[in-house]
Amino acid sequence: MGKSYFAGDKYQVTMGSLLLFLPLIMTPPDTVSPAALQKLLPASLHQWSFAESSKVYTGREIFQYMDGAGEVYLAYGFQRLLVQRYSRPNQEEILVEVFDMGFPRNAYGAFTNLKG
Repeated sequence: MGKSYFAGDKYQVTMGSLLLFLPLIMTPPDTVSPAALQKLLPASLHQWSFAESSKVYTGREIFQYMDGAGEVYLAYGFQRLLVQRYSRPNQEEILVEVFDMGFPRNAYGAFTNLKG
């Protein structure tokens, strides 16, 4: 995977993909909607902006986004995934993936399973 850079005037941090597991705790379904997830991400930050419209995957749709690893997420209670790409001129894109795993324990289980 190529390197992406999130750079301000003074700081430069190398990033591949940013993987976020959201430990959403027992909230009403409308607060975990695709629109609610989208509100978690800024439209722009330090000259980085949305490269394209975000994509949301729920349930078995995860296999449309990833091949193979989707089974791990489903086994740990996967609810939905928000995928957003950010771009900046003369820089590679930053990929942000926000997973709604339903409960903190599910997020922890998926994270530790994939980490090892």
